[in-house]
Amino acid sequence: MTAARTDARTQARSAPLTTGARVDLERVRSQCERIRAEFRRLYDWIPLRPLTGEAVARWAELKGPLCRRVLAAVQHRGEPAELARILPGVDGLELFVAALERRGCPPELCQAARGAVAAFAELIHEGGGSQRRLVAALREAAAIGPGAAEGGADGTAVRARMHEAASTLTGSACDAMVVVTILYRSRERSGDLDSIGALGQLGYRARPDAAPLMAKHYAPVGVEDETELAGPADSLHQRFGTPDLAITRARIDERRVLTTYDGRHMGERPIDVWSGPVRNRGVSRLEPGGDNGYGTLAAVRTPVRTLVHDLWVEAPLANSSVLRAGAYRATPDAFGTIDYKQWYDRLPGEPRILLPGADLLAGLERIHPRHVEVLDHCFEAGDLRREGFVCHRCVVEFPIWMAIYRLTLEFPPTVEPRG
Repeated sequence: MTAARTDARTQARSAPLTTGARVDLERVRSQCERIRAEFRRLYDWIPLRPLTGEAVARWAELKGPLCRRVLAAVQHRGEPAELARILPGVDGLELFVAALERRGCPPELCQAARGAVAAFAELIHEGGGSQRRLVAALREAAAIGPGAAEGGADGTAVRARMHEAASTLTGSACDAMVVVTILYRSRERSGDLDSIGALGQLGYRARPDAAPLMAKHYAPVGVEDETELAGPADSLHQRFGTPDLAITRARIDERRVLTTYDGRHMGERPIDVWSGPVRNRGVSRLEPGGDNGYGTLAAVRTPVRTLVHDLWVEAPLANSSVLRAGAYRATPDAFGTIDYKQWYDRLPGEPRILLPGADLLAGLERIHPRHVEVLDHCFEAGDLRREGFVCHRCVVEFPIWMAIYRLTLEFPPTVEPRG
C-alpha cells in the first residue's frame, strides 16, 4: 500500500462527520470519471464471458454484491457524480483490485486503479469524512438531487409533485403500473427471440370529464365474431382485473380490440385493467456480427404512483448480455429497439434496477400483492418455467408523466448464448 493511499484513507476515517460540506463539483465529476475509466480497463481485462457480477465474484473469489456494484459503476452512463453513490467503499475497491492482481492482472492496470481509489478516498475526506456524507453534499449541490438521481429522496419528492399536478390536470391517476416481459429463445426458429408480454394498470380512477383509459385486449386466433368479444378476452384481465363496466370497444384486427374505460361510467371505485399475456414471435434475432439487442418499454400516459417494470430473460441470454435502463421523452423515436439510437431523447439520471437474485417479493407487497400469481400465469401461457430465467426489475416511485422507461439488453456481435 502506498503512503499517499494510506494517508488518504486515514484522513477519510478520522475526519469529523460534519454537515453542509462543500464540494468542488467539477473535480468530483473528473475523479469519478477517472475511477470509472480505470475500473473499465480492469473489467475489459478479465478473461470471462459473460461479464456478470456473479461470474466475476466466483472467478475472483469475492462477494457478489461488491462485484455487482463495481460493474454497475463501470456501466454507468449518466451524471458522473452519481458514481459517488453507486461505487462501493474504498476498502471494497481495494479488495477488488487485489483480487485481480492475484489472478494475474497487469501491474500497470492495478497501479492506475489504485491511484483512482486513492483520489476517491480524498474526495470522501473532503466531502465530510464518509461516502454517505459525500453523497449528501452532492445532493445539497444539486449534482445528484432533483431531476438527476431516480432513486434519490429529493428526486422522488420532485416527481411526486409532478404526479400530483398531472393527476389534477388530467383528472385521472393510477396506483401502480405493472409491465412484465419474458424473453426467450424461439423453440421453432433458430436464432430468433420470442417474448411474452403483459400490462397492468391498477387502481385506476378518473373524473367524469377525464380522457378515457385506452387498453388493447386480445382474443384467441381465429375469433372473428364481434359477439364473442363482448368483454376483454385476455386471460389476465379475466382472472385479475375488475369485472366489466359500461365501456366501448373498437376492433383493430381479428385479434385485437381497443377497449375504452370512460370515467363517466366508472363511479368512485378504482379499477384494475390488464392486457395479456401476449406472445410475440421474432422480436429480435441473434446474428454473428449483427447489431443484436432487445428493448422493452413502459409508456407512462396516465399519472402513476409506482411503476414495476419486469424483464425476465432466459438464463443463457442473460449471461451473454448487458442490461441498460433509461427514461426518455415520449417521442416516436423513443420506441426503437436499442437505446443508444435515441440518445437525444434520454432524460437525466438512470432508473435503479433491482439486481438479479434479490428477494422476488421484496417491497412488492404494498404495490402489487398478487405479482407472483401474475408472473406464474404469464409463464404458464408460454409453457415456460420461471426457474430458468433471470429477473431484472426496475421500480420507480412517481415515474415521470408522459415519459418512456426502457430496459435494453445488448448482446455482443458474436453472441453465443451460454446455458
